[in-house]
This record gives sequence, structure tokens and C-alpha cells, in this order.
Amino acid sequence: MTPSLLAPFALAALALQSAPATIPVDEVRPGMRGHGLTVFQGTAIERFQVEVVDVIPNYFPSQDLILIRCAGHGLEESGIVSGMSGSPIYLEDRLAGALAYGWNFSRDPIAGVTPIDDMLRELERPRTRVGMALPDDPAAPGLSPVRSPLSFGGFAPSVVDAHRGLFDRFEILPFSGGAGGAGGAEDGPPPPLVPGAAVGVQLVRGDLDVTATGTVTWAGDGKVLAFGHPFFNGGECAFPMTSARVHLVLSRLSSSFKFASPVAPAGTVVQDRQTCILGDLGSSPDMLPVRLTVRNEGTGQDREFRLEVVRQAALSPGLIGMAVSNALTVTEAASSPATVELKLRVGLEGHAPVERTDRFFSLGGAAAFNLAPLFARILGNPFQEVRLDSVDLQVLVHPGRREARLARVSVLGDVPVRAGRPCRLVAELALFDGERRTVELELPVPEDAPGEVLRVEVTGGGQTTVDAPPPADLDDLLSFLGRDFHASQVVATVHRQNRFRVVLEGHLLRGLPPSAIGLLNPPHDTGSEADLDWFQVATEVPWVVQGAQSLALPVRRD
Repeated sequence: MTPSLLAPFALAALALQSAPATIPVDEVRPGMRGHGLTVFQGTAIERFQVEVVDVIPNYFPSQDLILIRCAGHGLEESGIVSGMSGSPIYLEDRLAGALAYGWNFSRDPIAGVTPIDDMLRELERPRTRVGMALPDDPAAPGLSPVRSPLSFGGFAPSVVDAHRGLFDRFEILPFSGGAGGAGGAEDGPPPPLVPGAAVGVQLVRGDLDVTATGTVTWAGDGKVLAFGHPFFNGGECAFPMTSARVHLVLSRLSSSFKFASPVAPAGTVVQDRQTCILGDLGSSPDMLPVRLTVRNEGTGQDREFRLEVVRQAALSPGLIGMAVSNALTVTEAASSPATVELKLRVGLEGHAPVERTDRFFSLGGAAAFNLAPLFARILGNPFQEVRLDSVDLQVLVHPGRREARLARVSVLGDVPVRAGRPCRLVAELALFDGERRTVELELPVPEDAPGEVLRVEVTGGGQTTVDAPPPADLDDLLSFLGRDFHASQVVATVHRQNRFRVVLEGHLLRGLPPSAIGLLNPPHDTGSEADLDWFQVATEVPWVVQGAQSLALPVRRD
């Protein structure tokens, strides 16, 4: 079943659900007994026993917490299991809330329950359509949300291990899992999202899959409440929601968890709040299409991956970079030293696409590709909101270590050089295999430079930034991003000693004499900024260039 085809029977099941009777937290007393619902294997919803330990008033701002002890289905040995988040807890056959909190490394099956009245309030929250942002605060120690198991279907285990840091500040447990949708012991219609059912929240779908698993707490009127705690606590969002199958419960000393994978699309998670996540059944979220192609010139392998990634500025770049690392790994490109060339095209609604080329050297293992800075510049621009249409990445892997070090820089011809005439620089490169190569760069010498000593710094393109005036609008910014240097360029940056540049009301004035600075940049003028003038030239080479060399270039006075 494709992601756009939602299960109509699941919609009907939720529409027929009547809201269960609830018990307010002020009626809950220590010693009360009841039961919870969750999935321990497959899709069958099963009961486990609970007993109220106590109620902690105002554990969170304006939110109480019910402490319960659980029993049955091996919980006495495993402790609270990651993936049980959202399991509905019933006392006196009334819904009290969602199992949501626990302690890491605890084998005692004690959990914190989010009261159902706090969760139901999310049904009335108005939609603002504001883009989701993620908090920077790390998870607090002690009693914390029961970790959400996050399965990576189609990813190599080494890639998952190498990228765990993306989720360190959240209560998330990454592991290598299945891509979902395949048949198994329970072939047939996907299970409906009813209280106690396993529910998935997807970050990536398609040829690769990234899905977190929890449990449905409440369902009715085409809506679902789950988890009983935040996923990322990002507020309004648009994450695909799926039914899920639990393969097994894996008991561990640190944190037992449900090994699960998604089954079929079921709707969209639209709110990610302190008390729960809220899903709309039957809707389909707007996802970012990503196409990734990899060619390994050493093995002749070609692979194409087509994905859909959530539109979330803090998550999308890391997830796409992880997909690139995985593509390099599965095509055996990361198993030995190689030079990797990437061509990136980011389509933008209403604007010209941003196209970038980059190269890097990998010694093997899960190679990293960091898209976060580029996405941050585009999505966090100060001019206007921008929408990404697509991301297309082409990866070409060259076996071997195509790497060079800048060994020496000299001037070809007479020194001092003449003003108004170009001079030639010779950069000597020491290749990894010991061979020496030279590359020439033609530097323009300014006509107004007689008597100056120009300071020239030569580096690899990956170690410097493009000289450009500050962008005046979004199109200026996008054009700048497409001109950035990459690692297989040799770049000469020329600094002048007595000529200045001034940024004045968004415009760059260059080559100014010192006498002009006092007029354009008085001591108390905050609208301009002056520094020594500089310019750049670059040339392409077939190696990834590291290192830096510099020289002083005197200019004849006549």
C-alpha cells in the first residue's frame, strides 16, 4: 500500500468509537487496581494489571502525575518497556490516562501516568499552521518519558550507530528495524487504531523507513491521542501516522523495548505537546520528496533511493545526511578509502533551485554529509518564508585517496609585481602517493596598488568562504549559496593593507582609501561597517585539497 492510500476501514473503526468514561485525577487513590492495554507481540491488544502507588500533584506545571505499579506479561522482569508510551490505564473501568513515564535502568515496573483530562484538552487546541521548532533542552535525569523506540528500516547497523547523536537530546531509542508494510504471521487488513493498539510516527518513508512506535490512548471522532508525553515537544507538526506490528519485546538492563515496524498509513500527527501527540485519521501529510542516486566506480554498483522526509528544519538535514551515509555503505563505497563527489540540487517553490557540488575523502565506515548549515541558511533566511519542493542528490564514488596537500606557493615571474597587470601564482601540491603537481592561478593586481604589499593566502576551497556582498533579498542569498567553494578547488585570497571596504546600507563599497573611511564610517555610525579590502580567485583540481600557504606580494611603486 502506498503512503497516499489510507486505510478506510481504520477511519470507520475510529468513527464508531464512543468516548470511554474517564476518571478525574482527584478521584484516584493509592491502592486502586485496574488494568492497562498494549501490544506485546503482533497486533493483538492485551491486558496487564496495574495498582495505584500514589498521585504526585503538580509534577509538571499545572499537571499531576499518577504513579502505578504494573504486573503481567513479564513486566516484573523487564520493567516498563519502551513503546508502551500511551498505553491506556483504566481504574474502576474508567480511563485514567496514559502510561508515559519511567526510570532508565529500573527493573521495577513502576510508571507515571499522564491524566486523561490533560490529554483531552489538546482536542480543542486551535491550529495555527506555524512551522514546528524543536526545544534545545536535553532530557532531564530521573523520572522521564518512556523512551520511544525508533526503528531504521533499510539502514545498515553501522550507520544507525554512527548517527545516534542526532537523537541524544530526546527520549528516543534508535535501533535497526524493518521498513514495514510487508506481510508476516498476521497477513490481512491492517489493524485499526483503537486504545491499546500500536501506533507508528514516521520521519522517513519510501525505500528507507524511520518510524517511532508508541501506543494509542484514546480514539474518537476521527482523532487519536497517544504517547502520553511529547515526541519532540515541537508543537504543531505534520508527521505520517501508521498502524504498527510488534515483533517482540526485548528485555535489556538499560531499557527494554518493543521491536516494531509500521504496517500501513493511517493519518497525520498534527500536534506534539507536553501531554501527548494528537493525530488526525485519514489525512496525509505534506512530505519533502528526496531522490538519492549513488554510483561506485570501483564496483560498478548503481543504486537509487526515493524517499519522503518530514518537513522539519531541525530534523530533515540530519535524516537526509544519514540516508547518504547509508547509500555509501550499502554500495560498498564506505568500506575502503574513497573520494566522494556530491551534486546537490534543492528545488524551491517560486525561486531558482540551489545547486551545490562538494567533495570529501572517506577512510571507510559511515561517511557523513552535513546538510544542516545549508538548510539553516535557506529556511532561516531573514527575508521571507520559503518552501522546499525537492532534494536531489547524486553521489559519485572514486576508489582511492584522491587527496593533496598544499606544499608551497611562489610567484612566477618578477617580484615586485606591477600594478594593473596580472601576475601568476604557482601552487605546489603534494599528492597522497608522493607525486608532486603544480597548478597556476592568475591574480589581478589592482591599478591603485603601487607601493602596497599584498598578503596572499592560498587554501583548499573547503577551508574558506566566498567573497560576496551581503544579500539584499532571498534571490541574492540563494545565488550566493550556489557559488560557494568546494574542497577540490585551490583558492587564493588577496588581502590589501591600505585599501578598505565598507558595507553601507546593504551595499559593498570596495577599494576605498583611508580618507574615505572617516566620511562613510564615522565613530557613531551604526549603519556601516569597514574592514580591509580583499578579493579571491580559484581554480579546479581533481583532488581534495588540504592545508594553507601564504606569501607577501610587493607591488612596484612606479
